[in-house]
Amino acid sequence: MAAAAEHAEIAGMRDLFEAVPSSLAARCGIHAREVGGVVCTAVSAFPGLLLLNRALGVGLEAPATGSDLDDIGACFRRIATPCMVSLAPSARPPELRSWLEQRGFALGYARHCFVALTRLVTETCERTEDRPSASYRNILRAGFAECYLRPNFVSPQALSEEARPS
Repeated sequence: MAAAAEHAEIAGMRDLFEAVPSSLAARCGIHAREVGGVVCTAVSAFPGLLLLNRALGVGLEAPATGSDLDDIGACFRRIATPCMVSLAPSARPPELRSWLEQRGFALGYARHCFVALTRLVTETCERTEDRPSASYRNILRAGFAECYLRPNFVSPQALSEEARPS
């Protein structure tokens, strides 16, 4: 189920970014690139919005390599945009987390991924005791079932004060 949800989100993000008119893409720095089978999306006009500035599918189709992670990092550095790397539960190899940390990425907030029987996919921020999530409750009320908790790693740029939204 988790792999199907990941593939649906990747396809949706790819379609969303491909549908952007070229004039808007140029004005806002909207990019979508495939880097070693990973979909990298970025909106330079909104560097702090990591849900748009991220890499999806890392280690999903094939085991990722350190070189793959370097290429993803280079892609985002070229467009000077902080990023988030979302890891699916089945992301391979198991060393991915430590490889990301070795490259300066840090575990950011996790996101709950939900799937509805209609094959719709949505997600919301991690629900914790000190940070309840209204959208979490609303998603459950709408008939979605929680599928998994996905960790997200944020780039060193995203950790800097300059990249944080005010």
